[in-house]
Amino acid sequence: DATGEMIELFSDLYIMYPFEEEKYGHCLTELGGGMEHQTMSTMGNFGFGLVAHELGHMWFGDNVTCATWSDIYINEGWATYTDYLANEHIQGYAAAQNWLAARHSHVKSAPGGSIYVPEEELGNVWRIFDGRLSYSKGAIFNHMLRWEINNDDLFYEACHDFQEQYTDSSATGMDLKEVFEDVTGMDFTDFFDQWYFGEGYPIYDITWNQDNDSLYLTSTQTTSTSVTTLFKMTVPVYVEFEDGSDTTYRIYQDQNLQNFAIAIDQPVDEIEIDPEQWILHHLNSLLVVLEE
Repeated sequence: DATGEMIELFSDLYIMYPFEEEKYGHCLTELGGGMEHQTMSTMGNFGFGLVAHELGHMWFGDNVTCATWSDIYINEGWATYTDYLANEHIQGYAAAQNWLAARHSHVKSAPGGSIYVPEEELGNVWRIFDGRLSYSKGAIFNHMLRWEINNDDLFYEACHDFQEQYTDSSATGMDLKEVFEDVTGMDFTDFFDQWYFGEGYPIYDITWNQDNDSLYLTSTQTTSTSVTTLFKMTVPVYVEFEDGSDTTYRIYQDQNLQNFAIAIDQPVDEIEIDPEQWILHHLNSLLVVLEE
């Protein structure tokens, strides 16, 4: 019953349903999951996430198709993220956070692997359609891209422009990078090198203390593999003050060991790193350094 609402939502976020002059239907059969086909997805059940994912393929997979098997992310990473967007906008905040937690856990169940499928692995269909990398990590990659942009209007404008520019055509991950750079004016070279072509995720050990009107943090970043040894990225630091107020600060770490100073005007009660799950990471330690 939510399919119509999903079509309206994705038409608002991306572009109008690409096959509006035809139809969208479901073919129910004995199948473990689903298989999208243009305008008619074959479904083993009508679970919310499955319906959202296969419907998402009408934009990412059918309207715009991956140009190479190495860029299967264009199909599967985006269809998976479209499932997330359905949770965020229709099911609500709690459902969206549960979705993110499950996907983060899935990606971190192994230390390595890239979203981009290397040429030497293209002979293995299970590597191309790797649920952890092409699907889950691809979706989290999009969520982190959205976090880095920090402007949903621009993020969805880039989604719209990508769909319009490559309608009835095919595209690579680098084509998508170019569109997002054109719309936002940002350079995503490091981001794609680290997250699309690179492997693993960052691991943080963070200490902090307050001194009068400043919050000082020292962040040590290691990584889960030896392939990508540094992730240059914006880290969300959630600060709760003693008066009950709270603020999320954005710190950009581009070194493995880095010190930060944040201006504050009241006593800090506690801090958290990325409680809303914007970035893929492992927090190894978060310690307050007490004054002697």
